[in-house]
Amino acid sequence: MAVVYSRRTRPWYFTGGEPREHRRVRRASAVAAQLGFSAAPLVVRPERLADKVAALAGYDDIDFPALPELSRRFYVNGPDPGFALLL
Repeated sequence: MAVVYSRRTRPWYFTGGEPREHRRVRRASAVAAQLGFSAAPLVVRPERLADKVAALAGYDDIDFPALPELSRRFYVNGPDPGFALLL
């Protein structure tokens, strides 16, 4: 079974009306699917500042030499780097 979860939070924004009326929007989605084969767990999400700091301490993600823009913008990690490169 494969499970995909995504969470997006928008910062506070003005909704109109009173000057102090603000709202935080949170969206979450998940998908679960039964696959016909076994797949290794894989994490793919936008890269954050904390990931860049962790890379300085030796915690690296999987880099894609053929897709440097993908490697720069997204954090990709899993137990099998070869599986991630095949995707």
